[in-house]
Amino acid sequence: MKYLITVAIALFLLLPAQAQVEQYRFVAGSAFGGGYASGPERFVTINAEPFVSYAFGQNWIFGLNGSINTRSMANEQYSIYHTGVFTTRYLGRRSFQPLIGVQAGYVWADISEGFQLSNKPVEGFMVGLHGGIAWWVNDRVGLYLQAHQRWMMKGSVQPSRLPGIGIGVAVQLGSGQQPALFRPKPKEELPKW
Repeated sequence: MKYLITVAIALFLLLPAQAQVEQYRFVAGSAFGGGYASGPERFVTINAEPFVSYAFGQNWIFGLNGSINTRSMANEQYSIYHTGVFTTRYLGRRSFQPLIGVQAGYVWADISEGFQLSNKPVEGFMVGLHGGIAWWVNDRVGLYLQAHQRWMMKGSVQPSRLPGIGIGVAVQLGSGQQPALFRPKPKEELPKW
C-alpha cells in the first residue's frame, strides 16, 4: 500500500501541467529561509521576504519586495531590513519552471553591541541577482526554491555581500484580463451604403 501511495504522489508531481504566470495577474507571496554572510567572521541569518508583483507579460513579473533578517554573532546582533523593486522571468511552460531575476533597493540595519544600540551608520543601496525553480501546484498557487546574491553599492552595512536561500509560496490573484483602462476600444462600425 505504501508503494502504491508513493507511486501515485510521484506521478502527480511529474504531470505535465501547463500552469504558468498569467499576464495581467497580481502575484503575491513570501519566502522564508536563511543564509550566511562572509567577512572577517561568518555567521548565519534567518529571514522573511514578502513580495507583491504584477505580471506585465506571460511569465514576466515586476514588483516590490522587502526582507527582515536577524543575525547574531559573538557579542553583536543585527536586524537588517531591505526594501526594493525586482523583476523575475519564469522560463518554460510546464509546472516546474526555472526563474531568474534582478533586484535593487535600500538596506538599513540596527546593531546591538552587548545589548546596547550602536551608533554605527548602517545603511546603503543594494543590487542583486536571484534564481531558482518554481513549481506551480495549480494555475493559482506555486512553491519555489530561490537563492539570491546581493551587493552593497555604497554604504556601510557589513558585510557588503548578502547571499541567501529561501523556500516560498506564491499566489496569483485576479482574473488575468487586461485592465479596462488599458483595453483597446472597439472600432465603431461604419454604416454600409
